[in-house]
Amino acid sequence: MRKCYLFLATALFGATVFSCTPDKEDNGWVNERPQAQEQEVKGVPPRGNPIDEMNLDPKYTWADVDAYYSESIAGTDYHYTESLKSLAFFTLMQKDFDKLGSPERRLYHIEEQLSLKTNFANFYNFYFLLVSCSDFMSKEEANEKAMRFYAKNQKAIERAEWKNEELKNEKRVVLSTSYKYFYSKINPLN
Repeated sequence: MRKCYLFLATALFGATVFSCTPDKEDNGWVNERPQAQEQEVKGVPPRGNPIDEMNLDPKYTWADVDAYYSESIAGTDYHYTESLKSLAFFTLMQKDFDKLGSPERRLYHIEEQLSLKTNFANFYNFYFLLVSCSDFMSKEEANEKAMRFYAKNQKAIERAEWKNEELKNEKRVVLSTSYKYFYSKINPLN
């Protein structure tokens, strides 16, 4: 079931972010800001950003993505920073961050996701990560974070401009299903 959710998340996220062939710099990371880009799209990370390569190349681990996030993404204020944070979180989760990341790093990324305006590509990923924190986070704290995430994204879905009502409803269903998954894991019936 989780593979299905990851596939769905990959397909949805892939539709919103461009893939590319990266240029390497001397430091081993892909060039973050290409010298000449034909046309920048507001809110879309530039082609060739390091997260694109890390997402596609299995040699990169969650620790590589996390280190790059902390060193080069957190604290930036480009027009595409939120999208890049979302893509980086998606990439972290594809690399089993929910199973392998330390409690401190998992909490850090939960707070990072809560700080974003929207998380359309990461509903399932957020709740999977939150469930993975149940061994060190109280049920009350997990439920509070889950509800904040749900309420924020529910409002964002309502405010967003959609091509049609069907797409809007699909996004509502994904958010609701993601939350129900979380709730069933954190608050199981006896």
